[in-house]
Amino acid sequence: MNATHIFLVTYSENICFTTNSHVVNRKVKSYWLMLKAVCLMYEARGLHIVKVKADLEFLPLRELVNELPTSPDTEFAAQGMHVGPVERDIRYNKEKARSLPYTLPFDKIPKVMLIHMMFNVTMVMNMFPRKGGNAIYSPQMIMTEKICDNRRSKYIIWFVRAIYKRDDATQQLGASNTRSNCVGHDG
Repeated sequence: MNATHIFLVTYSENICFTTNSHVVNRKVKSYWLMLKAVCLMYEARGLHIVKVKADLEFLPLRELVNELPTSPDTEFAAQGMHVGPVERDIRYNKEKARSLPYTLPFDKIPKVMLIHMMFNVTMVMNMFPRKGGNAIYSPQMIMTEKICDNRRSKYIIWFVRAIYKRDDATQQLGASNTRSNCVGHDG
């Protein structure tokens, strides 16, 4: 993905729930409210955060984390090191997102669509049980009580119709000038 996009990714080791927020810069003010909202979401579900592990770049958050209802312990990775489970989760998230542009009929992906592709990947990752988490319930089910059910899902579609033309020379289907795309699912 483009280096100008900064995402704050959180990952719960015990249930494998991932959150993803787009932030404008790497300043504490930019991501503290998003991180606090994630922590309060866990509290609202009755899950108490006991430890926050983070890269050294998040060291300025140490005092702010103590303001959370459970005052979790903080553990910061050493200089030049990262928190392994979170880094693996980010890598997995990027791997899934990299395939999406190839499914779209665009030469260049608009910025807002790129951001929502990352959100969509995170949402889909949370729909299914993952290794290391609960074997029966998905992270999404644990955190939101939403189940993965196609009958209840709604899809957001940009441009309602798709027209394909047959190329007689190659017998291939190619997109015409009218394009459509299913951008994502409402979660």
